[in-house]
Amino acid sequence: MKRVAVVTGASSGIGKAIAQYYHNEGFHVVGIQRHTIGSGTNSPVDTEITEDLSTPEGAEESVIMVGKQFDQIDVLVNNAGIMTLDGEGGEIFIINMCTPILLSNDLLSLLTTAGGHIINIASVSGIIGDTDAPLYSACKAGIINFTRSLAKQLAPNRRVNCISPGFFNTNLVPGRAPKHLIDKVPMKREAQPYEIIPVVDMLQKSPYITGANIVIDGGLSL
Repeated sequence: MKRVAVVTGASSGIGKAIAQYYHNEGFHVVGIQRHTIGSGTNSPVDTEITEDLSTPEGAEESVIMVGKQFDQIDVLVNNAGIMTLDGEGGEIFIINMCTPILLSNDLLSLLTTAGGHIINIASVSGIIGDTDAPLYSACKAGIINFTRSLAKQLAPNRRVNCISPGFFNTNLVPGRAPKHLIDKVPMKREAQPYEIIPVVDMLQKSPYITGANIVIDGGLSL
């Protein structure tokens, strides 16, 4: 029987790259996102759940649907998120902080005790702060610390880790990152979504790593 990986926000960007990684590793990939991406030979998602994770109802319905279809999951990747400068504060708070916590807690009974793994995607903003997006930064800081707390709670049979990306070329915000922001990055560029995969692979295949927050930001937080 195939191992099962649940990935939120699997329709694009980092989430799609992570879904593709688990698909390539032989997992049955469950993608949860608000937009339908379709299945087929070119899709990394085997089971698609279309729900709006910026609402508590969408998150709860996702839990119900996963529970109906699977007796056990092996990996949960909480990736879905939004970063808007003028968006509704409630929506930003729900999808970036409440939803990862709800999914982690409510899917815990399905997460195998034989090496089950949760990966939370936070942000470098949760470490250094972002004056343009303070609520987003606060949510990501909360996820980093939630990761540490849950890792202690679930050890030694299940692991919880976190990844904090910097500027990645995704649709988290419209368009490319402005030049004046990229100039602050020592590596002088945005990363592409696939560049997060070596970190995902390391965390997935390192059974002694738990509670870690791996920063991949081109040196932005230095």
